[in-house]
Amino acid sequence: MMTAPATTATALGQTQFDSWESFHAYLNAYMAQTYQSFRIRTNNKVQERNRKIKKQNATAPLIPEEWIWYNKTLVCTHAGSYKTRGKGQRPRQEVRSPECCAQINACVRVVNGSTHDPVFALCVTTAKLQHNHPLTLSNYEQYSSVRTALAPSMVETVDVLR
Repeated sequence: MMTAPATTATALGQTQFDSWESFHAYLNAYMAQTYQSFRIRTNNKVQERNRKIKKQNATAPLIPEEWIWYNKTLVCTHAGSYKTRGKGQRPRQEVRSPECCAQINACVRVVNGSTHDPVFALCVTTAKLQHNHPLTLSNYEQYSSVRTALAPSMVETVDVLR
């Protein structure tokens, strides 16, 4: 199998957000503009993060519960390795390029304020935007999340449940 040349996407224009909703709205527009598709691989709740802070008696401020999610890791839909599920009846079917390492990490952190009155924001901490497959409009239009008629909030819920 021949490996596609690496493609690096345009850098994120914004890396700090006041809510997860504004982050996802920006990310959806960014993905459409750059022909990328990311899905949520992992996420951690604020409750779990606060429980760890309390358990360790750390001095880090507790994150407000209204954030719900402490962090999320989003990976390219081409991430992971391909697992054949067939019995060889229909060989050579086109599949997505596996093992793409493109990834975006975002977490809630203190951006300003004192230790007694911290100001929190959602920050993109890592943006690895180098893909091992082409980023083209024709490929982008084939992603099910783009073709669906569901509302973006519904698609996000489905992504979380995967």
